Parts: sequence; structure tokens; C-alpha cells
Amino acid sequence: MITFFKNNKHNIWLFTRLAIISGLIFTLVMVVILSVLVWLYQDNVKESFLARINEGLQTEIFVDDLSVNIFRNFPSVSLTLQNVTMLESSEQKDTLLSAGQVYFRFSIFDLIRQNYTVKQIEIARANLDMKLFEDNTNNFTFWQSSDDTKTGNGEFNFQLQSVIFNQVQYDFTDLANHHKVGVLIHRARLKGDFNQAVYALEFNGDLYLDELIIDKIFMIGQRNLDLDIILNVYNNNKLEFSKGHITLGSHDLIAQGVIDFSGDNTLLDLNIFAEKLKFDDFVRDLPSNYAKYFEGYRSKGDFYFDASIRGAFSSGLNPGIDAKFGIHSGEMYHRKTKLRFEDIYIDAAFNNGYRHNTETSSLIISNLKAKLNKREVSGRGTLINLREPLLDFQLYSDIKPDHWVRVLQIDTITEVNGELLIDLEFRGKLGEKASFNAQNFMASRVKGTIRAEGMGFRLKDDPLDYNSIYADFLFNNNDVAINHFSGNASSSNFKMSGYFRNVIPWLFVENERLIVDASLKSQNINFNELLQHNVSESDTIYRLTLPDKIIFNLKADIDQLAFRKFEAGNVKGTISMHDQVFYASDVSFAAMKGHINVSGYINGQSAEHLVIGCDASFFDVDVHDLFYQMGNFGQEGIKDENLRGLITAQASFVSQWTPFLEIDWNSLETTANIKVENGELINYKPMVALSRFIRVGDLNQVKFSTLENQIRIKGQNIIIPDMEINSNAINIKLSGEHTFQNEIDYRLQVLLSDLLAGRNRQNRNPQEQYGDIIDDGLGRTTLFLAVGGTIDDPVFRYDRRGVREKLREDFRQERQNLREVFRREFASGSNGPVNDTVPNNLSQREKEQKEIRKREKGKFVIEWDED
Repeated sequence: MITFFKNNKHNIWLFTRLAIISGLIFTLVMVVILSVLVWLYQDNVKESFLARINEGLQTEIFVDDLSVNIFRNFPSVSLTLQNVTMLESSEQKDTLLSAGQVYFRFSIFDLIRQNYTVKQIEIARANLDMKLFEDNTNNFTFWQSSDDTKTGNGEFNFQLQSVIFNQVQYDFTDLANHHKVGVLIHRARLKGDFNQAVYALEFNGDLYLDELIIDKIFMIGQRNLDLDIILNVYNNNKLEFSKGHITLGSHDLIAQGVIDFSGDNTLLDLNIFAEKLKFDDFVRDLPSNYAKYFEGYRSKGDFYFDASIRGAFSSGLNPGIDAKFGIHSGEMYHRKTKLRFEDIYIDAAFNNGYRHNTETSSLIISNLKAKLNKREVSGRGTLINLREPLLDFQLYSDIKPDHWVRVLQIDTITEVNGELLIDLEFRGKLGEKASFNAQNFMASRVKGTIRAEGMGFRLKDDPLDYNSIYADFLFNNNDVAINHFSGNASSSNFKMSGYFRNVIPWLFVENERLIVDASLKSQNINFNELLQHNVSESDTIYRLTLPDKIIFNLKADIDQLAFRKFEAGNVKGTISMHDQVFYASDVSFAAMKGHINVSGYINGQSAEHLVIGCDASFFDVDVHDLFYQMGNFGQEGIKDENLRGLITAQASFVSQWTPFLEIDWNSLETTANIKVENGELINYKPMVALSRFIRVGDLNQVKFSTLENQIRIKGQNIIIPDMEINSNAINIKLSGEHTFQNEIDYRLQVLLSDLLAGRNRQNRNPQEQYGDIIDDGLGRTTLFLAVGGTIDDPVFRYDRRGVREKLREDFRQERQNLREVFRREFASGSNGPVNDTVPNNLSQREKEQKEIRKREKGKFVIEWDED
């Protein structure tokens, strides 16, 4: 053979060249011939097609382009319709079909014979929207069958053997029964001899199931769907499954039975069951909103499914559905958390009831049990009437709380320990779309208990350590009786009894409120920890926000309470909150070596600020401790180290604070009626400066028995009305204002007799010490001083305005006294002597002005040497 090829190499090469050239020539000739044929007969094909379409079509169709192509599916000829739009056959005239291309294929010999028999149709890049209306009409009866009709020299017939779908979105909606199917057909082929009375219909396809809705209830969706089906067709009105292999997601299902169209109604007698289903496949194919809870789990076990569909199916009629499914010997293991659910058993059944609709349907879980790290969870449940579901379930679990946190993947809890027992029964209706609303919860019934023993946890971004929690909650519908609830939040502790009301709606329904009506006892409440928001090297930031979804009314009994420097003991009273306003009513406590009663509020309705107001009564409170624990009330003028004594006061207070508990001093308004007993003023700078100014000796420590006045604070000003300070060193009348910036405007009145008396007198005589002194004849010469500047740098000056006011007051008093004397004298009928010291030729106003001028010129002014 090798020798033969060597000897005939040249001849073989010539033959090969001749064959290739002949093939190319033949191909070229055939292309030319076929092109000529298409050119010659395309008009006839189009005319025949249009005539046949117009004859049978019952709706409008729009086509951008109509062409004949012999090469796309050679040896078949394709009549191609580009950008097709077909309207519905119903009155609405919406779009039934829109397609990028529709191909009608027939034999090349039909082209020559001019008798066209379409055996294959392909629809590509299309949307088909079919509807069945409530009156049993539809939008897809677009073709009227008739005998073949000849048109011109040609004829266009349909003897379909296959229909091909390529990227077709198919939607079917049954408005009468509220069913809907949405499927994206990637690639599918329907094959059969449709013109025969009995034939086998094959359907193979790669699809994607968007949604399957039965009687408004979403059943399944978002799953790949592969079909490999063979149906025996009898007279086009009865289908019998010869082969029914359905792959939905990862599940392999088998369909058997008959679909009968011969009567007035479609009759179904079908059985769909699963072969070799795995629990792992079932978990993987769960809807995304449920599948997230099983991320990271490896599952094993057997999943079974068996459903029967029997009965009439037509407008207003649904077949009966009875399905059983469940899991046996299941196991789930989470690789990251090392959690292992074992011995998982679930047995469930679905039935659509005697009316074959969602209102009579029920889902029953007759058995649910599993073990998690040898702890048990079990339950059962029933869902009746899927349109307005009635849910009835029981749940028992002694699984540890840390396992629940890991199972439910609650990332807000970082640590948890202790024991938790749940034994609950619930019965209630769900609202629309199988979701709860407030009315559903209010009408529901909940019974059972939840107990916690030695439970502790930590929350993300929360510095508090919640520990030693013991709870015994008894559920009675939506209220929870607190038989016992105690625990610690870091160094704070609590013990409660009473009721949590509206618990279930608050937990599961937006905008519902929890109502707490209970008593609270505590040995210690430390707000430095409870309100702590952020801690830095330089400062601790606190934050107070009042929740809008919680209402409470508590009778409080707290042994010890602390916040910043403030400490209180034996706190008793009623505290409540409603609509983000906190109220304290008749709260009493021991603090600062005394006793205090308070009633007030904190309004947290604004996100920008808190409004705090209160009325308080102070009884024998240590004034030094008061200023110390209150941070000297935000001012630096007079501090806790400057004060001693016991204060009794009635005070009203209102101001604005930020949520970080920083006060807006401009908003502060306070009125306080105070009484200070056994007081001391120590190293108060204006007083020390006064001692140097008028040489009264040591005023570093001024003691006084009683001081009473009304103090007002407004606009960062402390307003002090006239008051007398009778001390061991000096007696002073004082009034004025003092700003939070330590600017002062005081007016002082000092009796000269106090300056010259006792231990205030120095070795020098008064004339030498103070300058010229003129006695008023009564031994009560008064020194009027004005003090300005700041606390650190006070400025003293002679208070001329004070002198004028004092003289006017004195003259008014003297005039009143004279009138009283004259009234008594003349009333008694006595002609007593006239006092010649009062000039008769001067009016009273002139006398006052003359006296003021004399004093301003120095007649009664005291001068002294300055150091």
C-alpha cells in the first residue's frame, strides 16, 4: 500500500485537487441555484403565508420584516418574521406575544412545488403572557381552525412536528382561581406528530421557575427546572404520563397519572413523589430569606415527599391536593461553631380541604424534634386557612442560651451563659400575606413559661456585664407575669415583680409598645456605668435616651444610687415613663447628710435635647456636700471649699440638656428659697478683699448663725435680693448679681459701728484709721459700697446710688414718723411746741436734695488709707 502511494503520488495529488475544486464549484453552483430559487419564489411564499395567516388569525399582528432564508437551517427553508408583536384576542388588546424572531420551517422541495407545509416553528427572544379571565374567557385564542385554503398558485399548511423555544419568558395567570406561573425557558423542544389522533408528545427543556402561586399563596420560585417528559396523547384531549422526570433545583421528582380534557372540566389524577431526596439538597434549595439561617451547615439525612392531585380543574374549580413530607434521621453540623443538631425528625402534611382552596387548606407538623449538644427541642404545630392563617403551635426547649445565639446567628450578643427553659403554647391568627399585626397579637393566646437560671451575657458595643440573671416568667396571652426577675448590670442590681404587658406585639410588630407595671428593688444603682457611652483618657461621656416603645410605672426602693459625684441612699418613690417623658413623683432619699424630696420630669421627645424640670425640698442638707456633689452648679465663683453649714430650701428648676448630659446654661432657670444655719464662708475672695479694703480684720472665715433669702438663676445670672448676713466678723446687707463667668455686681451696706466695735478696732484711733468721721447722732452711720469686677479681682467703690436710695428711704420713713406724731398730737387736742430744727421755709423734696449734696461733698463720707 505504501509502495502504491509512492508510485501514484502525483496522480493522487491531482485527484485531490480536482475533487476540492469540483466541490467548491458544486457548492457555489448550489448556493447560486438556491439563491435564485429564493429570489424567484420568496414573493409567492410571503403572499401564501400572509393569506393563510389572515384567514385564520383572530387578532392583530405587527411585523417589522418578513424574509425567506434557505441557509440558516438548510436543508429546510425558513420564513423569518423579525420583531413580531401580537395583540391579545380579548377586548383589552394588550400584548400577547412579543418576539425578536419567529421562524416557520418547511422543505426546500416545498419551495419548488409552491406548496408549503410548515413542520417546525421556532420562537426566539420572546415574551408570552397568557391569561384566563374570571368569566372563563382568555386572551390567547388567536387562531381559528379551518380547511386548507388555496391562495394564488401556492398553499400554506401546518403539519407541526416540533416547536422550539429559545429564551422565552412565559407567564400564565388564572384570574378566576388566583393561580400564576412564571417560567423563563432557556431552551426547550416540544416534539410530536400533532396531526395524528394518538401520538407521543415529548418535552425536553432547560427552564427557570420564577414563581408558582396557587390561590394567591406563593408555593415555590427562583429554582432551575429541567423537564424530561413523554406524554401519550389521545385525540388531543387526554394526556397520560409515559415518562415524567422533573428536576426542581436539586430535587428529582417523578410524575405519574392522567390529565383528561374531554369533558367540560379538566380532570386530574396525578401523583408526584420524590426519589432519593437528600436533606442537604432540601436545605440548599430553601428560599434565600430562610436559607441564610443555614449558612455554614453541613446536612445529611433523608427527605421524603409524596403528593397526589385529584379532581376537576377549571374556572372556579381546583383539584384536591394531599401531600406528605418530612425528614428522618437528619443531622446538621456547623463547621465554624461546632454546633451539631442530631436525631432530626420532622413529619408534616398538607391538605387543601373539602373546598380545595386556601381557606380550607391546612399545614400540620405532627412531629418535630432534635437534639443540640444533647439538649432537646421539640414541638408540633398546625396552620389552618392559608388565606387568613390560624397558627397553633407548642414548643419545648432546654437548649442553652449560648447555643440559641449561635444557631440564630445573633451578632449583637458577644457572650452568653447560663440555663434557659422554654415551654410555650401559641394560638392566634395571622394577617394578610401570612404576617402578624397588632390586632392579631392582641387576639392571640399565649400560655407557658420561660425560666432563666444564672444567665449572663454581654452586648456588642456595651461595656455592661449582665450576669446572675434569674427569671420566672408566666405567659398569659399578651401579658407576662413576673414571678421573679433579678440580676446584675455590672455593679448595679435589680429585683422586679409585677407585669410586662403587650409583650408579644412589642417583640414582633413595629411601633407596638411594652408596658411595665412592677415594683423595683435594688441594693445599688450606678448610673456612671448604666449611662456610660464612651470612655477616653481625658473624660467619660454619658448618654441618656428615652425609648419611645416602652411605657413603665415602677414603685422604686433603692438602697444606694450614684451618678458622678452625687450619692443618695434609701431612695423611695414612684417613677414612670410615657411618650418619652420620664416622671418622678414624691421621690424621697437621704443625701448630703440630709433629706431631699423631689418631683420632676425628663422630656426626651426631641432628638436634639432633653428638658429637665423638678421641684425639690431640702432638709438640713450639708451645703459643702451639696456644692461638691453638684459640681458647684457649673460655676467657679463660690465652691464647696468656701462653704459650711446646713441648708433647708424649696427650689424649682428647669433647663435643657444634650443627650450627652451637657447642660445649656442659658436655658437654666431656678428659684430657691433657702435657709442656711450654722454657716461659714471660708476664703471667699470678695470677702477677703473686703477685709483689706476697710481694715476690719480677718474675714477669711466668716461664721453666721442663720441666713435666709430667695435666690434666682436665669440667663447665667445669679440674682440675690437684699439680705442680711449677721456674722462673727461683721454684719452686712448684701444684694446684687453674679454671672456664671464670675463677674460680680454687689451692693454692700456695712454699719460703721461694726467697723469700730470690739475686735475690729485696731490700735489706731478711728480718725487715723478711716479719715474724717462725722457721727449721725444715733451711732448708726452706714457705709455704702459697690463691688464690681470679678471674683478673682474685685473692685470696690463708694455706692452713691445706694446712698441716695438710702436717704430717700430714710426721709420717707422720717416723714411718715412725723405725720404719725402730728396726727397723735392734734388728735389729742394738745398745742405742743413746734420743732424749730425743721426749717418751715423748705419743702421736703428740697430737704432731701440738700442732704444728699452734703453727703456727696463728704459731710458723712468715710475715708481710709489704702494698703
